[in-house]
Amino acid sequence: MSYARLPRDEIENIGSTGATTRTGYDAPEVVPGHSDLITAQVQGSQSPEVVHPEQDQPQYGYGNTDAESTAPSYSPANGFTPQHEKDTLAAGDVPPVDYQMTRSRRRKRWIWIIIGAVLLLLAIGLGVGLGVGLSSNSGSSDRNIDNEGITDSSNQTSPTTTSPLPTSTTSAAVTAGTTGLAQFSCNNTASTESTAGTSYNQDCNVQYQVNHPSYYDQNINMKNLEHRTVYTFQSCLDECDRWNSASNTPACRAVTYYANITTPIKLWGGNCFLKNDRGVGYRTDPVDYDHTASAWMGCLNVTCHGAE
Repeated sequence: MSYARLPRDEIENIGSTGATTRTGYDAPEVVPGHSDLITAQVQGSQSPEVVHPEQDQPQYGYGNTDAESTAPSYSPANGFTPQHEKDTLAAGDVPPVDYQMTRSRRRKRWIWIIIGAVLLLLAIGLGVGLGVGLSSNSGSSDRNIDNEGITDSSNQTSPTTTSPLPTSTTSAAVTAGTTGLAQFSCNNTASTESTAGTSYNQDCNVQYQVNHPSYYDQNINMKNLEHRTVYTFQSCLDECDRWNSASNTPACRAVTYYANITTPIKLWGGNCFLKNDRGVGYRTDPVDYDHTASAWMGCLNVTCHGAE
């Protein structure tokens, strides 16, 4: 809307039409000398008004409060609770069911892993135990051979001088089994022969213990070559010959025979022990020495010798 100052004489010309007739003027101006100007509203002015068209203003939605907003909305996937929402759960609130199921599956998975590890350890332990047990059983016979004659080695004394008197059994001798008294006959003053004719010198009532120097050579250590269960002294000598016939090394050069078979078989697995050389007589093991006899080959230290 525009306003202009009009001369008084032109005000009268404003009629009912609301138009103003201006003489000689294209635009209102201030007439000098007139101080009684009034302000009039100019209607129908030829000067166009500047009209600013209404512009569409962008509508901004905040959050999801504008129901007509076209901005993409966000909703979490089913079964997942963001960390910031989980942190805001009040005490006593229960997380979504899917979230609880996920945690439950995770716990079950760890439980099965732990159970599998325990079963694996048990299987390994069982395998090791069986292996050790089988190894122990397989080596028992070898230990029996080596242990003959050293049961009470810590209490050993000097070698025993043997009696020259012959001894023999007076009751019925056993010929089978693992207990009882087998045939026995020994004479320190006489030699005896095996079935094959090999000459042996008898050494009554003593044993040739292992892990001691031999009778002839301090550098040769006494050892057991093999053990057998027999029921006569001559059968033990025959076992020595049989060992040599098979070309085993070292050669058998002496034997120790226990006629009372019960304790030797229980302790060492046999009652006839093949030796690598003539030993020094001992009487320290818990056996029946009255029914024990040793013997060495007559060729020893002449045409044959002991060996390690």
